[in-house]
Amino acid sequence: MMPKRVLIIDDDPLVGGTIVALLKRGGYQVDAVLSGPEALDQVRDTEYDLIISDIRMPGMNGIQAIEAIQAFHKENGKKCGFMFITGYAEEYTPERAVRLGISDFLMKPLDARQFIQAIEKNIGLPAPEPLL
Repeated sequence: MMPKRVLIIDDDPLVGGTIVALLKRGGYQVDAVLSGPEALDQVRDTEYDLIISDIRMPGMNGIQAIEAIQAFHKENGKKCGFMFITGYAEEYTPERAVRLGISDFLMKPLDARQFIQAIEKNIGLPAPEPLL
């Protein structure tokens, strides 16, 4: 079976790098970008099983990025799961996430076990052996 492919969108390279390392240890194929526009370029070239986005980013925020990616997927008959991670959530953010069909909205700093469980749920497969 092919490893599941995950895209990380986070403007903090340290956070993105930490998530990439965690997921690669678990056998996932992982790409990371620093912005919404970079993510849009990436999804045009590569299909992902899951996209995990920070919310608060300069320029195009994570909600705008996911909306644009979902529009691209709809036009091109593609599908994947989505999750949000954030260190700063405004009151309306969980509501907007639910409207986008995103059920997992995790706060930073991430709890590794909770994070992996959310990934497993959104990809629809159990992760390989323990990642921690």
